[in-house]
Amino acid sequence: MTVGTSFQNGSFMGGSATAGTFTLNGGVTTSSLYNTDALDRRYEYTDTKEGYEIAYSGRDAAINSCIANVKSYIAQGREDKALEAYQELLTQMKSQTRYAQLVDETGDDSQLRAIARELINANMDDNQTLEEFIKTNTANKFERGFEINWDGDKATEEDLLNEMCNLDETGRFDTLEYLGGKACKMALTTGGGAAIGAAIGAIGGPIGAGIGAVVGAVVGLII
Repeated sequence: MTVGTSFQNGSFMGGSATAGTFTLNGGVTTSSLYNTDALDRRYEYTDTKEGYEIAYSGRDAAINSCIANVKSYIAQGREDKALEAYQELLTQMKSQTRYAQLVDETGDDSQLRAIARELINANMDDNQTLEEFIKTNTANKFERGFEINWDGDKATEEDLLNEMCNLDETGRFDTLEYLGGKACKMALTTGGGAAIGAAIGAIGGPIGAGIGAVVGAVVGLII
């Protein structure tokens, strides 16, 4: 019968055995030849190694799950939920040593957010960027005024772009955009220029007159 090397004492395979080893006075016994200590250590190492690999896979899975949630809510046009999922992604990243170091002692997490954006971009389809994905699927200020907001979302496309892409696309006319959208919706539902006048009249002044002209043109096109 051939004894597998896996069960042999390592000293016999390392060149330390001598001719005297194989004599009755050399001290060779069944217990020394079939010493399981080395085998135990080998399996302990294997189990530990696999444990680390599973742990890393688990951390990767948690990150991927958060990214999937962010993408899913954006695709549904649920801006508030998308922001919540994005914050969960940042929280998960901060809990992992490999990403936690991206937050400095002052609490600045700009580097962490930049990596989060790269991770989301890497999971996009058709080479689409996160910025493009947000603009395609979420409501901006004008659209929020025009749409029926079934989910009651307070966040808009501009908020998501600011949080997730570090892009500031807000401006001094944000309120006017929203009111313009509301005016268009009122015009379509009531068919009345009076509705437009009421909405634009709330703005007042030369700005109101200017935006009124723009909205009037837009409504005309829509109708």
